[in-house]
Amino acid sequence: MIPDNKFRSRDERFGDRVEKRHEENGKVVTEDFRYDREADEYICPEGKSLGFVANQKNGKRYRNVYRSEPESCTGCPRAKGCFRAKPKDHRQLALVSESKGRILLKEMRDKIDSHEGRRKYSKRMGIVEPVFGNITANKGMNYFTMRGEMKVNIQWMLYALVHNLEKLVTTGAVSRMGIV
Repeated sequence: MIPDNKFRSRDERFGDRVEKRHEENGKVVTEDFRYDREADEYICPEGKSLGFVANQKNGKRYRNVYRSEPESCTGCPRAKGCFRAKPKDHRQLALVSESKGRILLKEMRDKIDSHEGRRKYSKRMGIVEPVFGNITANKGMNYFTMRGEMKVNIQWMLYALVHNLEKLVTTGAVSRMGIV
């Protein structure tokens, strides 16, 4: 399970501090839009619809593009918080998914936001995250110098090997095994 950037903001244990900050800024984010599966459109917080425009394929990924009609966003009171740069005449959402009809980021959000998902992720924080922290911060191995899936996998295995050898040496397991 890999949480998205807004994972903690949806966690009820942190109260409404992030939601309040979101409301104060007046920003409209993707999560504020409601999806209507029957019409295959998104509805903005002001009730305007963004209809399906295109399904673009980039390698194995699909990008579903939804766009509002130009006149529907003109004069909208939330336009300033809805658009990233200069106000345009329409709003566009581009959602990435692996296969047509599925939004994998939403599926992962739903999975990690469930009670079982929170329980499993809390275990990850004590088991996996310290390893990543040691490899990236203490060893300085915080980026890959190779390109391509096979080369990156080999480089990651070497990073893990360095981490595991250090654990064997510091625990004295190497001397017990008769290697040193």
